[in-house]
Amino acid sequence: MSSTATTPYADAYAPHRATLDTIRSRDWGLLIDNEQRPAASGATFTTYDPATELPLAQVADGGAADVEAAVESGRRGFEIWRRYSPQGRASALRELAGHIRAHSDELGLLDALDGGSSVTSMRKDALWAADHLEMFADWALMIKGETYPGAGTGLHYSRPEPYGVVGRIIPFNHPVFFGAGKLGAPLMAGNAVILKPPPQAPLSAIRLGELIAEVLPPGVVNIVNGASPAPGVAIAAHPEIERIAFIGSERTGRDIQRVAAGAGVKHVSLELGGKNAMVVLGDADIEAAARGAVFGMNFTATQGESCGSNSRLLVHRSIADQVLARVVELVEEIEVGVPVSESTQMGALVSREHYERVTGYIGIGREEGALVATGGGRPAHLPKGLFVRPTVFSGVTPGMRIAQEEIFGPVLSVLTFDTDDEAVEIANGVRYGLTASVWTQDVDRAHRFVEDLQAGYVWINDSSRHFPGLPFGGVKASGLGKEESLEEILSFTQSKTVSIPRRGRSDFPDVRLLSTIQSSTGGNMMVIPREGGHLFRLYVDLGEVSADDARKVRATPVDTVIAKAATILHPYVLDVKKVAWFSVYEVGHRLAEQFDDVPADETGVRMPRVFILGDACHTHSAKGGQGMNVSLQDGFNLGWKLAHVLDGRASETLLTTYSAERKAIAKNLIDFDKAWSSMMARKAGEFADAAELPEYFKSTEEFRTGFRTRYEPSLIVGPPTYQDCAKGFPVGQRFASARVRRVADTNPVHLGHHATADGRWRIYVFADRPAPGEASALTDLAQWLTSSPDAPLAKLPEGVRPDDWFDLKVTYQQDHHAVELSDVPEVFRPRVGPYGLVDRERVHAVIPEDDIFAARGISRDGAVIVVRPDQYVAHVLPLTATGELAEFFARLTG
Repeated sequence: MSSTATTPYADAYAPHRATLDTIRSRDWGLLIDNEQRPAASGATFTTYDPATELPLAQVADGGAADVEAAVESGRRGFEIWRRYSPQGRASALRELAGHIRAHSDELGLLDALDGGSSVTSMRKDALWAADHLEMFADWALMIKGETYPGAGTGLHYSRPEPYGVVGRIIPFNHPVFFGAGKLGAPLMAGNAVILKPPPQAPLSAIRLGELIAEVLPPGVVNIVNGASPAPGVAIAAHPEIERIAFIGSERTGRDIQRVAAGAGVKHVSLELGGKNAMVVLGDADIEAAARGAVFGMNFTATQGESCGSNSRLLVHRSIADQVLARVVELVEEIEVGVPVSESTQMGALVSREHYERVTGYIGIGREEGALVATGGGRPAHLPKGLFVRPTVFSGVTPGMRIAQEEIFGPVLSVLTFDTDDEAVEIANGVRYGLTASVWTQDVDRAHRFVEDLQAGYVWINDSSRHFPGLPFGGVKASGLGKEESLEEILSFTQSKTVSIPRRGRSDFPDVRLLSTIQSSTGGNMMVIPREGGHLFRLYVDLGEVSADDARKVRATPVDTVIAKAATILHPYVLDVKKVAWFSVYEVGHRLAEQFDDVPADETGVRMPRVFILGDACHTHSAKGGQGMNVSLQDGFNLGWKLAHVLDGRASETLLTTYSAERKAIAKNLIDFDKAWSSMMARKAGEFADAAELPEYFKSTEEFRTGFRTRYEPSLIVGPPTYQDCAKGFPVGQRFASARVRRVADTNPVHLGHHATADGRWRIYVFADRPAPGEASALTDLAQWLTSSPDAPLAKLPEGVRPDDWFDLKVTYQQDHHAVELSDVPEVFRPRVGPYGLVDRERVHAVIPEDDIFAARGISRDGAVIVVRPDQYVAHVLPLTATGELAEFFARLTG
């Protein structure tokens, strides 16, 4: 390595030659959608090693187009991330913290090479970032609203909600800490984040992006590097980024405020510059104060490149000489060296521009008449690179520029004072107000300083030390907002107020208070409290019964029902004082076995979703289960349509069919209710026939069990043009199962019995006469389904498999002995699912003695029956009507 051939450079870089080769040869791109990619413009910029000023890496130079791509990705990621439970987000942050700890040596070395701070300090920064992520994860359940019991009748509460896509712009002095640790608050609040790393030291943030991609969903964090202000300006100006957090200089902070204000109403937090005062009173411990002054200047953390450095040391005149002498001794012990060396305590300044700024201020201090007590130039043993000896000025007066302006480098100004009031006046006599510290043995005196000092954070007998959970942030020109605390998380949320009026007293059920209870072993139960008393209605799931036992269901004793409810509630005790009435009936629709549809391995990130359906029938007369069946059918009608629109399977037009289809259900229900209620209201002896009630009830069996409703032609019900192709499956009515033989294992099954409420459309294909394997209308249809751009299987979004949206089944006219699976077109063959299970429910043959073609009037030329997710027949077509099939699904998706 000729560029570092002389000691101490060669010795320091020798262990890292392979790492340097990797850094220089690899791509350093943007992170969009969890993928590294070049800038949209293709532009790159060079980052330099401050210790040698040699090129280190070529980095993608992002701009406004890349920020736009990041916003689009973030919008998608936000929709996923905001639905994580707080515990789920916390779990992900902890996992990311573990990755950062495992790579802390690598990340620390990147920051040392790229940013100039010592590798030991930057390694601690990486671990500090992991600690911060875990700290924010620990507050998962503290992100909550409030209730307001005294605000009138009803329930009133607030709830915090994330902004959406937010922007974070970070500086160069703590790249990996700010890059990782500052993600914690916005992510824990449920936001997606666009991170803009510093152009002087972007590498650790880019490497961090690769670790993030291993943990978080795509789009939750996007990273846009850039050498110019363009990405930051685009973030501030983007109308969809309503929350921005910036750490950096006062000037840039003002620019961000101005751009953001011009783009809309945005929440901007700023952690800006500081000219922080450390006040040492005459009774202070001199040794402790001197050490605190050197530590608080952050010489050995970031070469004084820190907004929190106590760059003004105000000492009472009576002890000024002693404190100054000890400070100089301690500063001269600091080992300035090549950042990658383990023995280095203080490294190099971040860039040539910043080096000239800092050395320029040292020259200004001399010109103003301040005295250089130590430092002031380049270390003799480091002839190249951006190194400056830690510098202490004495004889500084409050009006000097080095006492007023933020230098952001290893320059400490020592001033003196005679009275407490003078010390406060000097400390407050700058436009900044980030931190301050007071050193004294007098607690009361210290508290008076705390009250008078204009600073966001004040230490007593300590300086520049951060503690987990304590809010950090400044006043005046040092910024707006607090960080490193619960306040920071809440600042990334917006409060929404909710009011729910109290309902008047009524004896009807209040479905808003309806509860579902699911026992892991006992079954399911629904509880409806009745307002105005202590009466509760329990719907207890007694489980499925066989056909032979169905006749006995209505004779189930009440004690059996209570015992079942008690089992579901166990270990809680159910104490039934009195049974007002009870009935037992069969439910014609069953959509799920349990309320909770969340897999066990996803309980940390998903919550169960349940439709609670109002059982309006019971506000009139009891109808032996009819209300439950209608509610389930009606709810499924709405539920699958909502799911299709939300998942992108259909256009919003689909929702307009719900109201039209619901009218048919309502009319049947009203007609039944009128007749039934009229009969129930008659006086004893008025029945023309003692069997009138049960006979009427029996006559409505099909409707009560959900088989009699018919849907008229609409967006999702085709015309009955080809009804003759399958007369036994009327368009608009429920798909009624029939016996066939499953070819995969030769077992007789009922076609349609295994159709679950999974939201898929089912396409039942009945083959024409030719034997399997021969050319036929069936093989032509299969070819069209797999190769035509108009086929519904070809119009799926990227990443969606046909089996996710469609369930294709074929039934042959031949006996199963004549059907070989190898002769079945590929599109219909049994699939192997993601868990290695074979879907055997795809290929069937007739049972000769119970021929489905004959029993259901299916044409021997074949037929296609399209069945909706709620098991209603949507269309009947001949095998050759591919155009009508394509048109039907095209209408659905809009």
